[in-house]
Amino acid sequence: MEYTTILAILGYIIFAPLLGGLLTGLDDVIINKMQGKSFSFFTPLTDVFKNLKVEIVSDKKTSGCYISFLVLNIVAGSIFYSGGNIALAIVLSTFAGLLVVLTYPDYKEILRLCFHFTHFMLAAIGFYLLLVFNNGGAGSFNTADIITLGGAPAYYLPGILVSIAVILIFLPRNKSNLSLLELGRWYEIVLIYGILFLFNFAGTLLTAIVAIIICILVYLLRLLTTIHLIKPIYLSSISLLSLFLAFINIIVLLK
Repeated sequence: MEYTTILAILGYIIFAPLLGGLLTGLDDVIINKMQGKSFSFFTPLTDVFKNLKVEIVSDKKTSGCYISFLVLNIVAGSIFYSGGNIALAIVLSTFAGLLVVLTYPDYKEILRLCFHFTHFMLAAIGFYLLLVFNNGGAGSFNTADIITLGGAPAYYLPGILVSIAVILIFLPRNKSNLSLLELGRWYEIVLIYGILFLFNFAGTLLTAIVAIIICILVYLLRLLTTIHLIKPIYLSSISLLSLFLAFINIIVLLK
């Protein structure tokens, strides 16, 4: 294993929960500020790390499920950020979510996970097809290969980019009092933003800046939908439309 791969994995393990916690803290600060309340930016981080040990010891049965959720998301993100198989990372992260949902079966949540899985797998397939066309027949799901395309994938995959952005914007903000679950979700959200970043990155500093700006814009839109709740019927319609756009994008690529 190359030292850059090891550094990427360690970087994700260390910095992903910090970034996820700070984003959650920023959410809470803005929302509480609009309600005339005060809230510390670092409260989510301090609460999670303070309660971790207590949760693991107090309820070993359910904590085992949440530990699995956390570990699988760490593995999934490590695979993604170290240049590995994006499809495998998506499968592992989705399976992690199913483990939690099946602890207390919620069929709406299971349906949502399956729906999101379809979106992300279409993204992985889109990346694969781009590499097939770019390399004259040799495709790959590895993120290390995807960033060598020579252009931003979003140029060829606009429909899939929109579908991923929609997933992020309307991703339920299910803040949990369980530290293990919250920590796992921080790793998960950083993985998803990484996929969004990959769509707009073409291996240059300029495209990296553009990709970061797009991630920030999506984050702000997500925050806006959190403050102003959207009716479920509209949310379902938007999600189905974005999925349709992703399918159309794949069909166009295949022609």
